[in-house]
Amino acid sequence: MHMADALLAPAVAATMYVASTATVGVSIAKLRKEEKKGLESTSKKLPAMAVMAALVFAGQMINYTIPGTGSSGHMCGGMMLTGVLGPWAGFLSMVVILAIQCLFFADGGLMALGANCWNMAFYGCFVGYFLIYRPIMQSNMFSSKGTNAANRLKIVISSVLGCIITLQLGAFSVVLETTASGIILSTANKEKSALCEVVAVGPGKKDEPMTVKVGQKVLTAKFGGQEIKLDGEDYVICKLADILAIVD
Repeated sequence: MHMADALLAPAVAATMYVASTATVGVSIAKLRKEEKKGLESTSKKLPAMAVMAALVFAGQMINYTIPGTGSSGHMCGGMMLTGVLGPWAGFLSMVVILAIQCLFFADGGLMALGANCWNMAFYGCFVGYFLIYRPIMQSNMFSSKGTNAANRLKIVISSVLGCIITLQLGAFSVVLETTASGIILSTANKEKSALCEVVAVGPGKKDEPMTVKVGQKVLTAKFGGQEIKLDGEDYVICKLADILAIVD
């Protein structure tokens, strides 16, 4: 879900920066307010924030293959941070994680950092907590099973529901942000075959002689070339540069 700079128009990126920066300011103010009320000292919470941020950062470095999609994913961690630290400290921890990934690991562009903070941190830390996690944890669900068993079940259910719903909200935000930027994300070509049999070749160029022969099987760039239909048969017209390898 890390967005690249190319997916966002400057106006959209600036808007998301304002939204995320405002949320950071509110989170800091809320933590200070809690400290003044004597609920919990911010200085005592910082070590827990650092440890949890390191745990989520390490967890996000492990990617899992998503079957049938040709892509991979990793844990987000917003719900985990919020469950342990609370929504305000959890959001600030996620912002630090995303900033480090952006600056040192090229996960998402600098211009898109505001959007990535919103998509990956806001929903998990606030929507997931206030609308899903807290209501379920404060409910009387499973009270007949005893306090400990009920709490375990509520944690599992609220965590699973929160993760699924907030991840979908973050993905939907990506669609809205790219659409507002004038970019349409499409999967129309994901099934296109990259293995082709050569039925005709051109003369090549003076500085780029033709190295492919009729009858050979070649691997073409997944989205390279132009598909045409001729006499009921599908053909791909492509440049020599679009041919990645000669298979046979």
